[in-house]
Amino acid sequence: MPTGIEFEQKFVLDLRQADKIAAELSVLALKRDHTITSIRQYYNKNGERCRSSQTLDAPKYVMETKKSIKIGTTYSICTEDEIEITKERFDEGWEKNPDRRLQKIRYIMPGRSSDHNVMVDFFYTKNPSYLLSNRNSYTYAIIAEDEIMLDSETQELYLRFQLPIYLERYLLTKVDDNDPEMKIFKSTNMVDQAENIDAVIRAISNFYEST
Repeated sequence: MPTGIEFEQKFVLDLRQADKIAAELSVLALKRDHTITSIRQYYNKNGERCRSSQTLDAPKYVMETKKSIKIGTTYSICTEDEIEITKERFDEGWEKNPDRRLQKIRYIMPGRSSDHNVMVDFFYTKNPSYLLSNRNSYTYAIIAEDEIMLDSETQELYLRFQLPIYLERYLLTKVDDNDPEMKIFKSTNMVDQAENIDAVIRAISNFYEST
């Protein structure tokens, strides 16, 4: 049985403001009940997503199976099933799937209820081809997600997707799940490979011309 049904709206934020956005979110994390998580994830040959997440607590390793539900909405809907896996199993898969993995820093902000979160992901690479002289990583995308999970504990479903006011000024576009050109912002297409990184950067740059 699925863990729940996930409703998710993605937003592309202004990559040119990466340092400023990160600084603001870091301050909020200190002042409020926000969480900063370091994530490594890969997709195995069965299409399952395996993830390592590290906060101040011990790292967590999970494998997720997601199945999309297509009903014509601009936001995505999918069933999600999650099981915990061992560090050894994760590490083995990480090594076996070098072209299907990514790394990101995630800022998690509690939403209106326990099943609602707003997240901001900084996708980054350590590929030397992208590094500046004073940096050990390069951020190639900033994607915000407004996510609501429907499960057996849900008492009320409220689908109104929007960014917090302090993030709205950095918004480039809302991702339309029905638009083929927006498929580049699916995580499976944002893996840490040069051709994928270049494609994501080009897609984001196109929004600069219209803002």
